[in-house]
Amino acid sequence: MGYITEAKPMQIYTSLHIDLFKSSVIVFISELLNSVLKESPGSNQKLFQYLEYSLIWFDKSNKVSNFHLKVLIDLTRFIGFYPNIKEESHAFFDLNSGTTLEVKPSKDYIQNPELKKFKELLGTTFEDLNTMKLNNVLRAKMLSIMIDYYSLHLQMFNSPKSIHVFNEVFK
Repeated sequence: MGYITEAKPMQIYTSLHIDLFKSSVIVFISELLNSVLKESPGSNQKLFQYLEYSLIWFDKSNKVSNFHLKVLIDLTRFIGFYPNIKEESHAFFDLNSGTTLEVKPSKDYIQNPELKKFKELLGTTFEDLNTMKLNNVLRAKMLSIMIDYYSLHLQMFNSPKSIHVFNEVFK
């Protein structure tokens, strides 16, 4: 039987563990991942690489208030329900089907101003997140929309318990 004789961290983070704001985001994301990954077991190298890159970026960045929203959007690509924006001119996004529509769905949808910010998040890179303007109320609304979106698409999804603390940190 072999024994581990030496272990070294691949990445040493400098701010995630000492910055209260960043620590709150990490707790939230880890809780979310714990719930999400239960439904898609197995190894996923691309997801690992994405998470590694995003955490390194988050650790090094100073303006990070929309990071969690970007991660929530991007994560849907890896777990199978990335939003489909058929037409930019469509006025509604159906959370159930994950697509934009011309006609208002009967329930579970978003429209402007949330839809505009939702589309903006879809087309934004981590590096450009700081240019995205969201006030605290709209940021909280976007988070709520994303949690609803996850709930509709993942049967075993549990809303992170840390979300209440997380929302307080963002006030």
